[in-house]
Amino acid sequence: MTLDMKTRIFILLSLLLFHSCKDYEEATEVNFGFSSSLLYSSMVTLSSALDSAGATAFTSLPTFSPTVDDPDLIVSREDNVNCNSSGDKTGHPSYTANHDNTTKYVFHDAYCHLRKASRGPDRLQGAVDRIKGYLCALTDFIKEDGVQRSGVLIVDTSCFNSVFVENVQDSLGTNRLNVNVISYNNVPSSFGNTSYNKALYVYMSDIDKTYKIIYTLTSSALYAAVQDDTNMTFAIALEFGSAGAIRYESRSYNPNGYNGVQHIRVLAQGNVGTDGSFSDITNFQFLLWEEYGTQSGGAKFQSVSGNPTDGYNTQYSYTGTGTDVYDHSIYTTSSTCYFGACTGNTGIQLDDAGDVAFLSSVNPTKAGSTEIATWFYENGPMTFTSVTTSANP
Repeated sequence: MTLDMKTRIFILLSLLLFHSCKDYEEATEVNFGFSSSLLYSSMVTLSSALDSAGATAFTSLPTFSPTVDDPDLIVSREDNVNCNSSGDKTGHPSYTANHDNTTKYVFHDAYCHLRKASRGPDRLQGAVDRIKGYLCALTDFIKEDGVQRSGVLIVDTSCFNSVFVENVQDSLGTNRLNVNVISYNNVPSSFGNTSYNKALYVYMSDIDKTYKIIYTLTSSALYAAVQDDTNMTFAIALEFGSAGAIRYESRSYNPNGYNGVQHIRVLAQGNVGTDGSFSDITNFQFLLWEEYGTQSGGAKFQSVSGNPTDGYNTQYSYTGTGTDVYDHSIYTTSSTCYFGACTGNTGIQLDDAGDVAFLSSVNPTKAGSTEIATWFYENGPMTFTSVTTSANP
């Protein structure tokens, strides 16, 4: 008997549910309900697909030449040791123009985005890992009936990575968080986005933290968007098949933080299996722009575009402190092609006034920007086929 695609996916994802999660008060194993387990196991599959895409896209990494500016660079790919516990590339390049290590750093940094989960929502794998952890730990509360349930969430390594567990324990002095959870079998009007099918609301009173998740699950894809309070949101798509894809978009605005404005857009296309495998990558595009602190704190623009066969056009542009980071003409740029000729591939460049829309669209003090909460409310499942510097994917 031949099973249809939806049944095969559900059976496969269900096998992943032997992942041990702990209950709230007694830290014992809990039983997964159908709908919550499918969402959680889909996120497990997504995390595996990201890791597999990173390993497949970056079969080699350019070797750094350590300098006085970056003496601790690690070049081994074994066990992701070239990514530190924050999900960053170990070591940072000098911001000197045309420094030999700048584009190499960008290449490694894209790799770490896909393969290292420690840092959190400002890293692609970290964003998925954080939500996967909450879904694991809160499964017993997710009933899709619109009823609020309250309890205690235990943050431990049964569901979360060790770095996050340590951070919670160190900052709060406890690993127990009081939570209110409401899950819906539709998207309520308070979420403002009917482009998705279902919704989840989580509030952690001890840290005054709110998560809103809207999502759609089909037999061949997962589409989800997450709002972390009002200053950070991300959306992700996972499509299975020989013409499969991973799409990711994140936006954060924190004018008092080190990364005052951050905008990330990623696309990986290839053969995506329902087991989380990713092979035959035909297109990988990664774009990140960060503004440090206030507008005069400097900024960096970095991109990777290509595939393992033809090579990767890698771009790094920066501007120093005391400059207008929204003036594209003042950036200094380094550009390199790795592992191929990059024939016809000019990369994702910062070379036109219109490119600035990618950064200014996230900063609410700039004309034409979109409030991060508004972007979460208004945008549907992502289907873009190329990464550009436009305001929206």
